[in-house]
Amino acid sequence: MAVMAATIVTWVSLWALPPGARAWRLSVLLPLIGRFLTQSVLGGIDVARRAFHPRLPLRPGCIVFPTRLRAAQRRALFETLTSAMPGAIVAGTDAQGRLIYHCLDTRLPVAQGLARDEQLLLRLFREDLPR
Repeated sequence: MAVMAATIVTWVSLWALPPGARAWRLSVLLPLIGRFLTQSVLGGIDVARRAFHPRLPLRPGCIVFPTRLRAAQRRALFETLTSAMPGAIVAGTDAQGRLIYHCLDTRLPVAQGLARDEQLLLRLFREDLPR
């Protein structure tokens, strides 16, 4: 039920963007939704496994992620999508405007996953094209 709600809210959010901001590609939206759903399930399983493990295997900490998304609404969408997946959540920005994520386990490849998510959003909004 939560996954369906998140999908609907994401769709409505994208639909509600200002008229000039709807230059996204539907062919990229489906892989983005698929990645979000897959990562949500896998992340939820990982968090549950850690919570029930006798030694609670965590290495919490923060990582810094320099996003290439320029528009504030697109950055906010990225922050929302990535924070909805278990294991990492946006904790703020640093002085250079980079995103700071609090992670349950800094040994995991969180930055690589964020880069994949960001690349999908860049493609969705056609920001990956040369200007």
